[in-house]
Amino acid sequence: TYTYALIGVLGNCFFGNDVSCSSLTESCYTGQFNASQSLTLISKGCIDSDLCGSALTGSILGVAFTSSITCCNTDLCNGASSVQLPLTVALCAAILSSLWGSLEF
Repeated sequence: TYTYALIGVLGNCFFGNDVSCSSLTESCYTGQFNASQSLTLISKGCIDSDLCGSALTGSILGVAFTSSITCCNTDLCNGASSVQLPLTVALCAAILSSLWGSLEF
């Protein structure tokens, strides 16, 4: 099974490439780590199938975190699902569309 391995922070992918997982013991996965509602790290690649569906919550130096691993088994199944706009761009687009809608011609 092929997968897309990457590391992403704040919606930005830093590097990624196609890798081949061992179909006997590994699955494609998407892992997400959230710390104190302000930091999200996403990792994708191959992982031992026994770890699929696992989740962890805890605290590091007083900062609460959660992490989860979801798996899939088809080619490129954990690839990018959509383009995500940064929050500021999305907010500006919403404001502009609201202003445009309120204009009278």
